[in-house]
Amino acid sequence: MTTTKLDEVQDLKTLATHVGDYLRGYGRNNTEALNSLISYRFWALLAQRELDARATRFISIMGNEELEAIARGDLNLSELAREIAQELKRGQA
Repeated sequence: MTTTKLDEVQDLKTLATHVGDYLRGYGRNNTEALNSLISYRFWALLAQRELDARATRFISIMGNEELEAIARGDLNLSELAREIAQELKRGQA
């Protein structure tokens, strides 16, 4: 399946709507806190740190053998996850 520029724009609009919903709820309960979010400048860095933390929590459940294979590059976790995602999409997993 090919993703077009229009699909990407629509996906981004959907994501912006979801994030806006979070902000709206947050701001209803605490206007001052919402205003402080406006001036925060490091959202991309913070989001990357959270992604790293989530990846760390996921990988922490693996044993040494799996971790060593990943560390050596013998096992590509991204590629394996991509294959599993495709299996799930096809209903094979």
